[in-house]
Amino acid sequence: MFIKKLLIISLQSLFLCGGHTFLKLALASKQEFSLSMAFFKSVCSNWRFMVSGISFFIAGMMWVYILKVFPFHQSIPMSALVYVFSLIASLLVFGETVPLVRWIGMSLILAGCLLIMS
Repeated sequence: MFIKKLLIISLQSLFLCGGHTFLKLALASKQEFSLSMAFFKSVCSNWRFMVSGISFFIAGMMWVYILKVFPFHQSIPMSALVYVFSLIASLLVFGETVPLVRWIGMSLILAGCLLIMS
């Protein structure tokens, strides 16, 4: 059961991070932000924005399942896994520099998740 919980919650966090990643990519490919209808039409017609919405929807449906099936004291803290995936995405997708202190923080999050799930 431990592996099943970990896989499902990790997959949910991966979809959530994917939604954020594709949303940032969709917004980065557009002109400067404005509260105009033209801006929102251009963003909403972007395929990255659509993938973002699908990812958020899947993550949301998985979250409903997780809250229904798994203990609350394990489900909520495990949502911190999205920070781990976002750190990796910032490095691989956006080419950002990630300082050592954040890698240490990610290691602590992973260790905490393993302790919570055991």
